[in-house]
Amino acid sequence: MLNTDKGAFQAFIDQKTNEMKGITRDFQKVANIDISSGDGSGVLSLIAAISATTTQTLQIGTAKFQYGSLNLQVGDLIDIFDSTLTTSRTGGTGATIVSITPTVNGTTSTIVLSVAPSATAVGDFVVRGANKVNKSYVAPLGMLRNQGITFQGQSTATNPLLAANIINAAGQPLTESLLRSAMDTVYRSSGLEVDEFWVGLAQWAEYEASGFAQKRFMAMELDKGFSTLTFDDKKIVKGVDIPSAVVMALNLDSIKFGSITPWGPSDMDGSILKALPGFAAYYAYFVESGNFIYYQANANCLIDALSYNTLNPAYAK
Repeated sequence: MLNTDKGAFQAFIDQKTNEMKGITRDFQKVANIDISSGDGSGVLSLIAAISATTTQTLQIGTAKFQYGSLNLQVGDLIDIFDSTLTTSRTGGTGATIVSITPTVNGTTSTIVLSVAPSATAVGDFVVRGANKVNKSYVAPLGMLRNQGITFQGQSTATNPLLAANIINAAGQPLTESLLRSAMDTVYRSSGLEVDEFWVGLAQWAEYEASGFAQKRFMAMELDKGFSTLTFDDKKIVKGVDIPSAVVMALNLDSIKFGSITPWGPSDMDGSILKALPGFAAYYAYFVESGNFIYYQANANCLIDALSYNTLNPAYAK
């Protein structure tokens, strides 16, 4: 018999506690997606086919934003914008995801919305929140993919330190040669060293598999997996929400997180923000406390468009 809350009479789960834990997990998931793959736009996926119905098809692949439904879940409030991120296909009201059908062909997945948008077009953007209210952090992936004439309000031509590096793998699998190329590219452009590599589940598995034949087996145990991966003494860090087709080679000293002034004691009750001071009532707010700052973007490199198994539900959905 379940007994998760001994203080509640005949209760299996304290509903309020369970709801609050769920809210916390949802916010953590959103923040992790933003930090792992956000570029400041809030884009979560790409539309794959024209449709004016509640059923929308999403792209899966190796290109930018071809994430399928990997960053979405049932109940999410989303919106769909045109390819210039200026026109909402729902009139700015958004729509809730009713159901998700994961990919069966490795190239597309589908979602069903609570209301039908106006006719969407191939390449339209799926964003979080009605009318694109959540634009996300400019996380390391956004910095790496920025190839515009400006970054952080400064000219990348005048300030080449702000221009990150990209290696287009063009559908190749991850190899030691590509990792070495990323390190050499960073050293050539900035004179600095890569500190670590950030990878998603797909590229972690790809690199891990390349070392299976080299692993030695000790005693009577057979463990063909790896708990830690490195390349040239550089740690390889796995993130569940890092896109499947990329590897980020990062110089950590060149990446900072700028924080606003934290909440003071008069604003807080423990770790809870006082929405109504003096009253026994609280509201939960997701507050942005700062954003990433990159003073030397050229000390980082992205290996983009890597191949991966798009039929594996851990890597594509």
